[in-house]
Amino acid sequence: MDVELVLRNKSFYLILLIFCALLIQAVFDKGADVYYYSVLILILGFLSTKYQKIKIDLHILVFCLSGFIFLTLSYWLLGRFDEIPVRLIETYTKIANQYFWVIPLLFLPYLIVFFNQGEKYIFEPLIFFISFIFIYTFYNSFILDFNRGLLSQFFNPIIIFDITFISLAFFALFYSFLKEGVVSYFYLVLCLLLIFVLILHGTRGTWIGLPLVLIAYTLHFYKYKIKKVILMLSLSLSFILINIVWDNSPIKNRLQQFSVDTVQLAENNYKTSSGVRIFLWKESLEIFENNQIIGVGGYGIEAHNCELKESGQLPTCFQHMHNIFFHELAAHGILGLLGLVLIYGSILLFFIKKFLRYFSNFELRGYALLGIIYVVYYLICGLTEYYLFFVLPVYIHYFIILLIVGFIFRKEAILTK
Repeated sequence: MDVELVLRNKSFYLILLIFCALLIQAVFDKGADVYYYSVLILILGFLSTKYQKIKIDLHILVFCLSGFIFLTLSYWLLGRFDEIPVRLIETYTKIANQYFWVIPLLFLPYLIVFFNQGEKYIFEPLIFFISFIFIYTFYNSFILDFNRGLLSQFFNPIIIFDITFISLAFFALFYSFLKEGVVSYFYLVLCLLLIFVLILHGTRGTWIGLPLVLIAYTLHFYKYKIKKVILMLSLSLSFILINIVWDNSPIKNRLQQFSVDTVQLAENNYKTSSGVRIFLWKESLEIFENNQIIGVGGYGIEAHNCELKESGQLPTCFQHMHNIFFHELAAHGILGLLGLVLIYGSILLFFIKKFLRYFSNFELRGYALLGIIYVVYYLICGLTEYYLFFVLPVYIHYFIILLIVGFIFRKEAILTK
């Protein structure tokens, strides 16, 4: 019994430390390995099975295994590592193997149930981190005058940085609605301020899904937290109005650039930010037509784009196709696209089922909604960026989704007692 108590009461903090370490590395050490986190979670998971029965939910099983089965195994079984130059073998090996290391995260939701600690023990430290990342991001962005070029160098890769921390901010924003007291309003404002600063970075693909977040939170909370809903909407509207009247608004500048890109696209000039993406998407379809089942592999994409650069059709050797769907079609063919659909389809189906099943339960419906919004937001961002190329952000992505699953499982366990 003493061993069980220690495992339940103390080991939870290892999960918290892993989460904090991942977030810190996402800022300062983007190339960090993640395998040791998976090994630790795997050990904790097996230890917990001595004291609780675990029946892995099919949706979670598909979510965690699909990437490995449809993407990683193609490299292991088809000799694709042999096609990669020695100088790039480490990079592409990490990318190919990342789905192997997310498999142990299967245990994460069940560890949340086993430890039975309130969600606040995850969210409260997260708010502290949000405070830090807001100060860090605002200070450096201000020093760099919110110049897109300078920001892109400092926060490289800026698109992944913005996607990761905007989604983290609205994940924490959800908690600010649940928390009671005056401090919860401070949490709400802090999360919104971080989102606003990251919006000013000018990563247009991250803007598209944010109205969906605001609408979802408004519809879910307006009956019970109307003051916070009004505050959230008021601050968001104020931010929009400020950028309308601000002559040198980074948002205005990026929208004007998009307008210029559109004009040049009409003249068949693809050498712009938007034009390059459309050009790459067209190339993806051409590659897919010739390699429909298994694609050309991750390095095959880079090699193809380097040839296009040599011929003057691209400004640089892009390593991906700036769209998760087009990239998978070209890199891994039908099997890759199927893997992607199973990854996101399985977890979305899980959250939708829970949302409908517990529609009358405010808390459970809320966490299911948070899961839906989090996944859908990432999918929307994936329309203009291939974020699955970066191991650490992908791991954090899986980790947060499975934390939300754990919150749902824990609430369900409480209901059935």
